[in-house]
Amino acid sequence: MSKINKHEINLVSLFPFVPDVWKDKVYFKYLIEELKSKTAWLLITGRKPSEDVSKAILETFNQQDVIYSDTNPFFFEFYLYINIELLNQRVFDLICLIWETYEYPTLIFSKEIDPFLKIKPNKIINGSWKEVTLLSMSYILFKGIEDDVLWIGKSKDLEFPDFNSLL
Repeated sequence: MSKINKHEINLVSLFPFVPDVWKDKVYFKYLIEELKSKTAWLLITGRKPSEDVSKAILETFNQQDVIYSDTNPFFFEFYLYINIELLNQRVFDLICLIWETYEYPTLIFSKEIDPFLKIKPNKIINGSWKEVTLLSMSYILFKGIEDDVLWIGKSKDLEFPDFNSLL
């Protein structure tokens, strides 16, 4: 079972966290469902050394699912802005694939109607979770250098979900 560690008032981590393990994948889904119920928009980002995988994932999303996307030919980064109402099992499965396949995947769940006009993509990939949560009323899930740690940050005016009730 993953241990919840509080690092700051607005930052926690779950360790070990391996979403290809069934129980962690179920927990990840419950966590995403909980954040979906509290927000309106989702931004998914990833970085990968293989452009083919980026193109394959982008092509998997229906055009109506994606509000904006971009790939960087040097770093193979992508940014998918999705209306939270479109988050279904297919999108969840793709999120799991992105989480397992990409370096530094990030999920930003925002309460604001169109928050990503304020958040520039380089702020997400090259910035810190604090910058993102200051710019937008949001929760941020991300993976850092350790593959088996799930980091969860939030804006100061938001509450963390009850992690124990999700188990």
